[in-house]
Amino acid sequence: MLTVLDSIHGLPDWLRGMQAAIHEQQAFVLITLVATQGSVPREAGARLLVTEQGNIGTIGGGHLEWQASKRALSLFKQHQALSSLEVFTLGPQLDQCCGGVATLHYEYYPLGNVVWFDTLLQRWQQGLATSLTAYPQVWPNTGRTRVLSPTKSTASVELSELSSGEFCLVETFKPALSQLVLFGAGHVAQALVQVLLPLDWHIIWVDHRADLFPHALSEQQASVDCIVTSPTAYAAGYLPPASFCLIMTHEHSLDLELCAELLARSDLTYVGLIGSATKAGRFRKRLLEQGLTKQQLEKLVCPIGIRGIQSKQPAAIAIGVAAQLLQLREGRRAAAGEQIHES
Repeated sequence: MLTVLDSIHGLPDWLRGMQAAIHEQQAFVLITLVATQGSVPREAGARLLVTEQGNIGTIGGGHLEWQASKRALSLFKQHQALSSLEVFTLGPQLDQCCGGVATLHYEYYPLGNVVWFDTLLQRWQQGLATSLTAYPQVWPNTGRTRVLSPTKSTASVELSELSSGEFCLVETFKPALSQLVLFGAGHVAQALVQVLLPLDWHIIWVDHRADLFPHALSEQQASVDCIVTSPTAYAAGYLPPASFCLIMTHEHSLDLELCAELLARSDLTYVGLIGSATKAGRFRKRLLEQGLTKQQLEKLVCPIGIRGIQSKQPAAIAIGVAAQLLQLREGRRAAAGEQIHES
């Protein structure tokens, strides 16, 4: 089993798996879904890392993933790095009723020696997008390697055929821009963090009660920062711009202070407050009395979560809130012309 290292914020699981395999000098195959036609289980850009100890990530599961994993495992007998494309017609070949066409790119690294990986991680840590270009040929091909370069592209994967008949694959890697600052570490907050962990968020989790944070979380999840400090002190002095913010502390008076602090800012993406419509009305009245404007109060989302979920169980509330956050995030990306894709 791979030992996944402490890693850079927001790094997808398959990249963290690559980092561990390279560190431990273990062979692996990276499978990327590079093109799709019709109905397929995942979008272009989905990735699966195959090692002899197990798989990380998914290209959609089912027969497609089983066949791809089987092909990948057959490569571990090789001593040279390999690169190739394979096209699956899901209906005739795999008896999958979705019936689309999936093109997969296989990259085999026999000793975990990936010359471009450190540079990719450095640029990721700096918040910079990076393109990797490959020229996969008819199986097998050992003559070309990856070319790394800076990019401003927003596309995740682009596969094109050159005039020479070769295929050119350009993949863009960039850090997740979505940052959630979560004030409070109670039952709902803990449930919400578990829901959001695999969904490409960098979570800053703030509470002065250190004993409420799950002990294993900071060791296993590089995408979560547990900050033991006063929530109001953090909001006043350290809150990053463009953050999604959720207020769910254990005291209404503390919630009110945080609302006043956050709503006074104009550079936050979202300000949500756990509670009922009655709580929201009382808070708006008090905040108006404190000098906030009606325009500022319009930014407050309370109650939080998508409509239609009546359950008050922490897990149910968490799912509703996570769904709302995803809707908002994808709406912003679509408005900005960015391709929506999760690794």
